[in-house]
Amino acid sequence: MNSYIESLPYLLGQLKDSPDTEVVLVLGNESCDLDSAVCALVLAHHQSCSSGKFALPILNIPREDFELK
Repeated sequence: MNSYIESLPYLLGQLKDSPDTEVVLVLGNESCDLDSAVCALVLAHHQSCSSGKFALPILNIPREDFELK
């Protein structure tokens, strides 16, 4: 999981180079409590490993609220 999270900036750079890449967006719950955030991360990691597609976890909160969650 750590390697997946650390590789996200690299993978996002690859998306700029090849915009035809299929991306799977994994959305967490609107409240973005701890369990929904973890579920979004884990499901994106699982999708990325099992299907070979680029899966991107989306945490639906403003950037300034990220530290509070």
